[in-house]
Amino acid sequence: MLLALLRFAASDAVPQSASLGGGAALPIDPVRILAGLAAGILFALIAALMIARAKHRTGQAPAWLNRLRPHGAPAARIRIVETRRASVHADICLVSC
Repeated sequence: MLLALLRFAASDAVPQSASLGGGAALPIDPVRILAGLAAGILFALIAALMIARAKHRTGQAPAWLNRLRPHGAPAARIRIVETRRASVHADICLVSC
């Protein structure tokens, strides 16, 4: 699919379809669009890895993530304190309420 997108981006079909309403066509650079998409995905992955790493280290969400929660939103009432693997299919969790 990516190869098909790159072939389409290299063809002359993109600038001709870039005009709306019969006005002058603005050149749309498909490489910029794909680079923006890749940058957005990369940013989301880095943020997810930072959150997962901080949560793994401390056992709770990082403090800067709590500030993103809307003001007045209730905090989590149930918290997992410790988890142990009982078997291949079962975990035992110690929770705090």
